[in-house]
Amino acid sequence: MDGTKLYVLMEYLEGKSLNALLDEEFGRGMPLSHAWPIIEDAGAALGYAHDHNVIHSDLKPANIFVTTSGRTKLLDFGIGRVWRGPLLHKRSGPLVLTPAYASCEMLEGGEADPRDDIYSFACVIYEMLCGKRPFSGLTALEARERGAQVPPLEVLSRGQNAALVQALAFSREARTASVEQLLAGLVADKASRGRQNAVLGAAIIATVAALGYLALDKLWISKRSVVVQSVASDAHQVAVSPKSIAVLPLLDLSNGREQQYFADGLTAALIDRLTLFPGLSVTGQTSSFALKGSKEDAPTLARRLRVEYLLEGTVRGSAEQLRVNTRLIRAADGFELRSQVFDRSGGEILKLEEDIARAVAVDLYGSLIDTPAPAVPSTRSLEAYRLLLQADHLWRQEVATEDERALIEAALQKDPGYVAAWVELGFWWYDSMLWGKAVPETAAPKARAAFDRALALDKNYSRTYLGFAWLQMSQLDWVGAQRSIARAESLDPASLSVLTARGELARSAGRWAEAMRLEHERLQRDPLSVGAKFVLAQSHLCGGEYANAEEIARQTIAENPRYQGAHALLARALAARGDAASALAVIALEPDEPARLAGLASVQSALGRRDASDEAITQLRTRYGQTLPGLAGLAYAYRNELEPAFQWLQRAVEQRQPEFAASLACTPEPAFGPLHADPRFGALRGSLGFDR
Repeated sequence: MDGTKLYVLMEYLEGKSLNALLDEEFGRGMPLSHAWPIIEDAGAALGYAHDHNVIHSDLKPANIFVTTSGRTKLLDFGIGRVWRGPLLHKRSGPLVLTPAYASCEMLEGGEADPRDDIYSFACVIYEMLCGKRPFSGLTALEARERGAQVPPLEVLSRGQNAALVQALAFSREARTASVEQLLAGLVADKASRGRQNAVLGAAIIATVAALGYLALDKLWISKRSVVVQSVASDAHQVAVSPKSIAVLPLLDLSNGREQQYFADGLTAALIDRLTLFPGLSVTGQTSSFALKGSKEDAPTLARRLRVEYLLEGTVRGSAEQLRVNTRLIRAADGFELRSQVFDRSGGEILKLEEDIARAVAVDLYGSLIDTPAPAVPSTRSLEAYRLLLQADHLWRQEVATEDERALIEAALQKDPGYVAAWVELGFWWYDSMLWGKAVPETAAPKARAAFDRALALDKNYSRTYLGFAWLQMSQLDWVGAQRSIARAESLDPASLSVLTARGELARSAGRWAEAMRLEHERLQRDPLSVGAKFVLAQSHLCGGEYANAEEIARQTIAENPRYQGAHALLARALAARGDAASALAVIALEPDEPARLAGLASVQSALGRRDASDEAITQLRTRYGQTLPGLAGLAYAYRNELEPAFQWLQRAVEQRQPEFAASLACTPEPAFGPLHADPRFGALRGSLGFDR
């Protein structure tokens, strides 16, 4: 009020309603990576309203607004109700709600309840992801009367579909109780993993995710990595190198798509092969495979991948006769520099990778390629080659399966001198150990034996030394790992895998400035790698740069909300900045149970909620104390209970667990001050060999 004038001050919004976005830009639905930030923001707003006893009562795409800055606003509370107030009067007249998004109870004029908004929100989410409403043109009452079922969405896992179906239940009693529960169900990856160690480093206490990082980024970074667009800070953005190229995933056009494994394997092999040419910057496999099936034009893809040239192609044919068509494109304008067809049969197929790489070099020689690339080891057995490609194809779907090992061993039976197959077998045992599928006492010697065999066959294969390096780091042999990485780098200076290993070793030694520099360098070459970004956030956190860690963790979650440990890392950054309340809301969304329990034990303690903290740490100790003692020890340390903290940490040292080791090299956050100040801490850290 200004004198006698009354006015309302409102936020000015620039952007589009979700309804308009769906109609104009996405048509048949948004990718989950695009939809999730909107879902999360709208869910947070709705949850806030419910916390204050306000029910929206008309949630629909037209009332969700996405600003030009990417933030989501929940609009139009015009028919909102205070909880337990009447929603509709039982009198004649038009309904003030939108029937297509209204629950059965709302349509029947029942009392307002937050679960009505849950139903509406679930309808919106479903429509966002597929472009259709859950029951097509039926209202909830009509769908209930006909016994309609919710069709599952292909973009969601079985568990995520189940979470959405529960939120769409016709009965309030069966419906999801809160927004937080709905979001938690959607963010959790319900697929059976059996990989207890993959998440540890991301826990709010355990931190650096060294274990999951070791498993995901060992040999070929793309094999099990999730993708997200890089958000390296402006300070680390560099101009696109004129000597840069990205290999886009080759398309399988064979009958029945029976050569998909070959197309993917050849794509990965070409990336590795081109990397061997000195002076040529090649985009990493994570980023290349992230664009599989993309319809974007060449200039757009080049901007995302930060390259000057693109190589794309197709694969047709059968096991004995293949045709590969490649196109070399200048990214700036999409101009096709050369199109070439490679027809190969029988043993000639083994030379495809070399022939295509050489053709690219010839096309760009003088402007891109300074000197010829060295030869790489291979096999003379086409069957062994195909078996190894099939094993890699399985690896991309699930880590360290018995079927994968059987294929690798079959390849070695066909060619006992196949160096790459021995390396793959070594990594199979390494992965099986890190993902909890084999005990270290069995897996580590077998991995070492396989790497030893590869080394005996060829002393100049860089990936063999990288295998040794990751295995040595898993055994806390930092000196051996450093030597192995140095040897691998001398053989393949431009290898992205070498850069990854160097970054891990720098983090293990507490050299955070070096670790951050290496991760920024890695992101320049593999800009869509969520693994690189996540580790960069960890490095900022362990270097005491909590604001930067928070920013990168938030963007990681926005692009891939199911990435294990991302919510725990964000919660830890928030707690380090003194915002325990926000940290508690974030950690509740962490999909991995050990990380979530450790975070809850810590944050509840910081908030003075002793009973809740005790309950979480008891569950953590009971369920994971035998396998993850380091996690329990760090949780106790956060609570400033140093006696049990050192007891549990000592158990982890005795088990030589790398997943928590690097966290002891972090710059201590406020909660860890007493732990680091205790004289026993120096001895504990020294026993892990960091000083060497």
